[in-house]
Amino acid sequence: MRRKVLAFALAALVFGTTLGAQASPPADRGESPLAKWDPIESLNRSTYRFNIWLDRWLLLPAVQIYRQVPEPARNRVRNFFANLDELPTFANTLLQASPVKASTTVARFALNSTVGVAGVFDPASRWGLIRYREDFGQTLGRWGLGPG
Repeated sequence: MRRKVLAFALAALVFGTTLGAQASPPADRGESPLAKWDPIESLNRSTYRFNIWLDRWLLLPAVQIYRQVPEPARNRVRNFFANLDELPTFANTLLQASPVKASTTVARFALNSTVGVAGVFDPASRWGLIRYREDFGQTLGRWGLGPG
């Protein structure tokens, strides 16, 4: 038993030392300090500049306008996106082998997409069809995979 523990400890030490040697930073080539750690620094910088531009000139103005929209209209926008969210829920209920949830979800989507005018209104809730929220993590859990 003691030999097994020593052999395991020695193997872990060798593995850890080898792994640590692989994680050392590259040699200094006179580049900026970040380049030592980021081989695609130029791509990251241009992506950051694009995100700042997008945020300043498109997203923030859209948020400011959206905040001025009356609450009933904002509810219609939420309903539209909630209706689109029925599609992945439907796929996950199928993968979970849950025919009742799957049929209820597809009925909600069909009803809200037609009678509810592309999901802007939610007649399915008024008619008693339950909204399920299933994701792929729940699907994996259904088949025995634990968290992580």
